Amino acid sequence: MTLTQRLRAIHTMFYGLATLASMTMATPFAYAADTAQIQPALKHYDVPAGPLATRLNDLARTAGVLLSLDPALTEGKRTNGISGDYALPDAFARLLAGSDVEAVAISGGRYTLKTLPVVPMQRRAELNATTLPEVRVSAAMNNKETAYGPLTGYVAKRSATATKTDTPIIEIPQSISVITRDELDDRGVQGMTEALRYIPGVVVDNFGYEPRGFEYLLMRGFNRTNSANFRDSLHQLTEGLFYSSLS
Repeated sequence: MTLTQRLRAIHTMFYGLATLASMTMATPFAYAADTAQIQPALKHYDVPAGPLATRLNDLARTAGVLLSLDPALTEGKRTNGISGDYALPDAFARLLAGSDVEAVAISGGRYTLKTLPVVPMQRRAELNATTLPEVRVSAAMNNKETAYGPLTGYVAKRSATATKTDTPIIEIPQSISVITRDELDDRGVQGMTEALRYIPGVVVDNFGYEPRGFEYLLMRGFNRTNSANFRDSLHQLTEGLFYSSLS
């Protein structure tokens, strides 16, 4: 190989390496340029609430774009405004939220407004509907509380006292206390005296010369042994001159 041929081969090799290096260095910049085109630039917008047409012009002025619109599309409409960093399409969408109008990009980087497609009310309801999970509710009518039972727990909500009708206690303008079956069982009550022992304003005790004593009933300080002792709405018989059996 002559000297001229060697020099020509070396020149060809360096030229190929230089070309390959330039292609390798240009690739990242081309990729970065493509990425910048894919991701729209964010810009800070601070548009207060007000008439829609005015605020749209404010947004377009801030973004540096031309906006053409039909005044009929924005007549009488208002916007809540926006504040924050958005891409321009998102900024228009947020500013136009609830107006049934959308901003559309046209040639030359300009924007215009058009009415959103009208969705029938039935179809709109279907789109906004949410399917809830199935819920099954069962109840037995024979467990419904009445003044005559059944009742679970210590608190009764109905009574036939005073009105002689099945009435909610809250609607009876008198002080009424109800002792439930659950309370009697939990306290281990054996007689009427024990049953009435915890009624507000009521004192029940034994009195007399006999070891067992006579049972007497005081309601708010007054003796009601004979005058206020009823069973199934019937007055109890008196045992003796002053006392009657509460059992």
